[in-house]
Amino acid sequence: PKMAGVDSKAIGKSDPTEKLYLSYEVLESAKENAYKHRKEFEALLQATSGTTGVKRLAASFIIKFVHHFPDLVENALDKLFDLLEDEDSTVRLSTIKCLPNFFASCPDQASKVSDVLTQLLMSEDAVELAAVKRALIAALKKNCDATLTGVFLQLSQIEDLVKEKTTQFLTEVISNTEQSIFGEHNLENEKLLMEHIKQALFIAEGSVFTSLTGLLNKLSYCKQTQGVQDVIAMVTEVAGLDKDFQSDSPEDVDHFLECIRETIVWSQKGGNPSPIYSYIVSKVLPNMATLPEEPLHEILRLTTSLVTFDLSEEVLRDSSDQLLESLNVYLPEAVEELPQNENFQFSVVECLLYLLHHVCHKCSGVLSLETCNETLKSLRAKLTYFSRGCQLYQKQLTTDLAGKTDKELLQDENKMKVQAKKAISNIMAVIRDFFHNPPSCNTVMKLSFVRSNPFDTQTKLTPIYTGRPYLGPSPRPPGKGERKRITFDSKSRDPKKSKPLNSESPATSSGPGRFEITAISYYEPPRGTYSSKVTAIEKDWSKLDSGVPGGRGRGRGRGWRINRNGGRPAFYECTCLKTSVCSSSYV
Repeated sequence: PKMAGVDSKAIGKSDPTEKLYLSYEVLESAKENAYKHRKEFEALLQATSGTTGVKRLAASFIIKFVHHFPDLVENALDKLFDLLEDEDSTVRLSTIKCLPNFFASCPDQASKVSDVLTQLLMSEDAVELAAVKRALIAALKKNCDATLTGVFLQLSQIEDLVKEKTTQFLTEVISNTEQSIFGEHNLENEKLLMEHIKQALFIAEGSVFTSLTGLLNKLSYCKQTQGVQDVIAMVTEVAGLDKDFQSDSPEDVDHFLECIRETIVWSQKGGNPSPIYSYIVSKVLPNMATLPEEPLHEILRLTTSLVTFDLSEEVLRDSSDQLLESLNVYLPEAVEELPQNENFQFSVVECLLYLLHHVCHKCSGVLSLETCNETLKSLRAKLTYFSRGCQLYQKQLTTDLAGKTDKELLQDENKMKVQAKKAISNIMAVIRDFFHNPPSCNTVMKLSFVRSNPFDTQTKLTPIYTGRPYLGPSPRPPGKGERKRITFDSKSRDPKKSKPLNSESPATSSGPGRFEITAISYYEPPRGTYSSKVTAIEKDWSKLDSGVPGGRGRGRGRGWRINRNGGRPAFYECTCLKTSVCSSSYV
């Protein structure tokens, strides 16, 4: 029909720009009846192949009227996506700016549009990249769920760069509180994001898995108690604890290891790791023999961290039988003479002994003489035989490491020998506990794979949190009602000036919470304007033999023991406490 002020016969005879405006006026004046002017809308679609100015106008006009023509939505999207690949950057920028309006006109296509916008995050043009991010943020504000659906589709792609750019964008959005998309006032959007992250974690691997779980740390909801429990439940579901453990699948094993690591992270924040710990004991330990050496050691090391969290006594007791059974598998049968080619799995035995030792410490009566007499007798026989092998190997390691310089000890081969020596020392200490009647599990074991040097940042190790007194890195967090523990910043110490100490001596081992004793000079009074009249005071230390200045006094010299250091008590500096300690009181 002929519209007021518009000559329909003139459409098609004018130049492309004028023709475009005429079609726009027809559709605009029709308002709700715009669907009757299909020919004019098709003219807008055809204009996407025109000049630069026509393309820019066509993009905005199409998005405005596309909801009146549901059967042409797919065709309209194809035309718009073609404009996103145009050679002219101004055309691409105009189209990117208009696309967020598509979410309001056609909500059912929102995920498809956000998927395409997410692909444009790989653009190397800084201006275009900024426009894409603004468009995605605007889309999140209009339809958060649909936009996240399209964004997370890119995380299932093969290219690592696409995944990296996507997670980087999500991190920026979550961290930017000014956008008000996520945060304390938009917890519903955060829950939507958590649901999308959970679906992505089922297929995520390696760095992508770590990046996605890192997003959870930034959410306000996940900082609440209920949020922490929801994350633990999410990781438990992603780990597939309702299925049997697939030890023959490297991908499944790696995925399970990622879930264990994430469980440890959230257990430190108050989560309950009981489900995944019980699964390891009941499903993984029986299949230890089928696992390759490296993932087997990693699972056991991570389990030593899990067991030290707040597990119920029932869960710990239920795990004791399987721990004993697994330990018996790796403890060789006792014979009279020790074979030359006997293969002792020191790393595995160390972890299993630590787990059983911790369970016995937390649960009294697990290895009592009344109920487990035969089991304890068999275990002690194997431990006696195993300790003989430990002693022989320890002598060999001591001989190999004798005379090695600090630089030589940093070599890979020697570092393995040092760790093996620590593992053997731990095993021998625990074995002695099991030979008490009844077994006494009070020894505090510092596992060999826990880094003792706070300046060694090259070795990736698992932090251990124990419920017993523990003098090592990463002490357990203070419990309810306890005072905050004193910690020492390792950065305040200079590793070049610290003298390496013997790590086998418990009284002199270095590291956080330990003492390193070095001699220091005596205090000198300040000098200058206010102290020029002060003279040094010479003290006759030889008269302090009885603690009374000027003579022996009573008690025949038993008042204050004199150190054999030139008549003076030796003073030392504790480099971790930064205080002077008198040897007569320290020793």
